[in-house]
Amino acid sequence: MKKIIIFSISILGLFLLIRIYFIDIQNDLELKNEEAKSAWKEVIEYDKKRINYLRNKRDSLNNENNSIELDSVLKSDYFPDECELEYTFKQSMINNYSIKLTNEVKEINQIDSISNLRIQLYNNKAREFNQKASSFPNIIVSRRNHFKRKVVSKVVYGVFADIKKDYNKTMDWMLKMEEKKGL
Repeated sequence: MKKIIIFSISILGLFLLIRIYFIDIQNDLELKNEEAKSAWKEVIEYDKKRINYLRNKRDSLNNENNSIELDSVLKSDYFPDECELEYTFKQSMINNYSIKLTNEVKEINQIDSISNLRIQLYNNKAREFNQKASSFPNIIVSRRNHFKRKVVSKVVYGVFADIKKDYNKTMDWMLKMEEKKGL
């Protein structure tokens, strides 16, 4: 009888320790998730500054070749709560336009440099969260709590890059590779 009681207490203690361990994992994941969300809010703050600046300067800096494209992008007030692929495409388009202005306007260079630092901080936080959420046994907790992987931003302000075109090329290449392998 004494052995059964000791065994039962041991099993209960083990379950309690496992439960405490998983609660600690959950708290850590929630903290990393909040850090990434906070860093993303700072990215959005500077993206709003860039768009407002370009809206104010649009008439004086705009040329006929890209006025329709720029107007449609600048009229959009799409600022998601998390980094999304479509938002990255939009910011890439705005960045490519603002590069044309960098020789003429110093303010956009300042916004670009601060935005790049914010994006770098966000990307670090997002990668940290993704790594933590996908490792074992953390993946059990992240799936149970419906944590989603963070999308990393590919935009580097002040550097021309057609992210949407690059993305489409990569997707086409992947489809061709899948077809070759019969997937």
